[in-house]
Amino acid sequence: MAKATASVEDLESGHLPDVCAKTGLHADGFTTIQVSDIPGWTIILLFFGIWPFLIALYFAPRRIKGRVPMSGLALQRLRRFTAIYLVLLTSAFVLLGIGLFGEHPTFAWLGFIGLLATILFISSAYLFVYPTGRFLDKDWVSLSFVDQRFADALDRWYGQAPRQADASRRSEPRAGTVTRTLIIIVAIAAVLYFLSLAYCSQDTDSNAATVGTSSTRTQPYYPTRSEGDRVLSPRSS
Repeated sequence: MAKATASVEDLESGHLPDVCAKTGLHADGFTTIQVSDIPGWTIILLFFGIWPFLIALYFAPRRIKGRVPMSGLALQRLRRFTAIYLVLLTSAFVLLGIGLFGEHPTFAWLGFIGLLATILFISSAYLFVYPTGRFLDKDWVSLSFVDQRFADALDRWYGQAPRQADASRRSEPRAGTVTRTLIIIVAIAAVLYFLSLAYCSQDTDSNAATVGTSSTRTQPYYPTRSEGDRVLSPRSS
């Protein structure tokens, strides 16, 4: 796959060459991608849950939605990708709900494993169906994982301007932004972290239950004095 450069204005409006970004065929429609500058510290929030990270991502310093031309074949792949990961994600959450609220640890573990498998599927298959983008400066965006014919069309569309923007970006020190790959790696690490916590808590509960059962079985019974008097005293005539 190749890389291409487009202006922010054209990417937001969809004013790009009529060439599919993924297949290089004639474009029949558009898909929407999001390009963000995510601060590096936000990935730590994944260890406190997905919602704090999503909130921080929503309030990123700069975020745009771009319209990328796609062919009918590429759009069909997008629909299949979306359907598959929605089925996987729904199944994982259903298993988690049954395991956590129904007190079935096996289903909970299956739900965690399914959630991890869904993250791995999205991270590996996303790049085959969507292009990714990052800011070069305030006016230009670099698109990755695109077809070479789309990249050549953008080179003819803009001329030398994108190359100058890319060269100026390379000469500047890189800011502490987060890439999609790093987000996926930290997300998997966070899931494994929660899995280890669940495993440790399950072991602690089972050990406590075992100790409580054994102590209940071996504890001797001592009758009180009043009970002993009633047993030993003769019945009144």
